[in-house]
Amino acid sequence: MPVSDASPAVAVERALNIWKPPQRRDGLTNAEISRKLGIPKSSASYILRTLEKRSYLRREAETGRYRLGLKILSLGGDAQATSTSPTSRFHL
Repeated sequence: MPVSDASPAVAVERALNIWKPPQRRDGLTNAEISRKLGIPKSSASYILRTLEKRSYLRREAETGRYRLGLKILSLGGDAQATSTSPTSRFHL
């Protein structure tokens, strides 16, 4: 079955692509992210709000710029711990 723009797989791919643009120290706005990824601003907005709600991103109220959140660090720590443990299992 072909993947359409409405497919959940496309939404997941877009969410993962949020981390692809070069991160600037001062963060990126919704418009900058949507432009760099070539997706509509409304799509970027939905993804950004969800990632912010889950603490993977944080948004500065004064500037509207998004930066990586602290929860992203836990992903790296989890990946490192499971890759070095001989008895590790995949957990969600």
